[in-house]
Amino acid sequence: MNIGLVTLHSFFNYGSMLQAYALQHYLDSLPMKNCELIDYAPPRQDNNRSYFLYQDLPEYADLREKYRDDLVKRRKHFEDFMKLYKMSRHYGSDEEIEADPPKYDAYVSGSDQIWNVNFRIASRAYFLAFAKKAPKFAFATSVGRAPREKLENYGEFIRDYKHIYIREKSGRDVVQSLTQDKVETMCDPTWLFDGDFWRNRATQGRITDSEYIACYATLDEQLSNMIPILKKLHEKFELPVVLFGMGFPKDEPWIKNIVAAGPLEFLQILSGAKFILTMSFHGTIFSMNFGIPFLTFNDDSINLRKTGLLQRFDLQGRIVHNADEVEQALTVPLNFSKIHKQIAEEREWAKREIDKCLEDIK
Repeated sequence: MNIGLVTLHSFFNYGSMLQAYALQHYLDSLPMKNCELIDYAPPRQDNNRSYFLYQDLPEYADLREKYRDDLVKRRKHFEDFMKLYKMSRHYGSDEEIEADPPKYDAYVSGSDQIWNVNFRIASRAYFLAFAKKAPKFAFATSVGRAPREKLENYGEFIRDYKHIYIREKSGRDVVQSLTQDKVETMCDPTWLFDGDFWRNRATQGRITDSEYIACYATLDEQLSNMIPILKKLHEKFELPVVLFGMGFPKDEPWIKNIVAAGPLEFLQILSGAKFILTMSFHGTIFSMNFGIPFLTFNDDSINLRKTGLLQRFDLQGRIVHNADEVEQALTVPLNFSKIHKQIAEEREWAKREIDKCLEDIK
């Protein structure tokens, strides 16, 4: 059986690329299954937007010069990671893929926020509008914060799916209201594999000779709000900080900036940390899978991806908004034996559901 998987796989974002790899790897590992990533990228996808220092703007000139070699290595790490995929020919627009669609026995919309039609990369292709005959499935797809009224514009495509599994409960409820069929939740594809699987794929070697706190941030303006929290953790644990992600490097004596980090370095830094502070959904996901103590930063906005995830594990108390909340958040227990048991249960349920969907194809 040939399976075509569409997801956000080529935007230089750690979580996006790792979840794409995980789902394709799992589907491709099933008996008598061959899975390709459909190499679709909408015209509005711009990898220069994935990191501030990729943008050739005058105000970034000094930092770009300081980290010039690291920026080249960073981009190469992401490009090299894409060589781990099995991919179709490239498609660069809805019109192009609809004019000459790739042919498979089954089609899958993968995870990440590909159904978040608030994004500038909103596309019919992520709803498999180009696939007319073979059965279609959505596995752990996320709608992010997309409202029902915007998703309704894609309702005809959503109702054409054989089975739909949404990553977050809040998103499931929205999608359920658009279709008469049952919609269920499914864990992020990176949880289809345990922490050891990801450790074995990480870049090997230590980032630093000492133990460290890892900080992964995706937005620079939020990283600025995380710095007081990070400093408090640094002082409490008496450990240096390894900082990486999409924010600017920070010039502090207790911070080691890692700019040249691709997806495999993401795994290396997080898996080797003594403690993790992250503002990211996938940063939280991997902290839990690796069994590394963590806090998750959130600003004052509603983020049901992070809060919904942690509520499932009674860990919403590990969310912090400012430095004053750190001490209380650290008292919320992390029973990783219990956490990993629950992750394993979600993993096995997801695998059974995926297998059952594909076995039902006649």
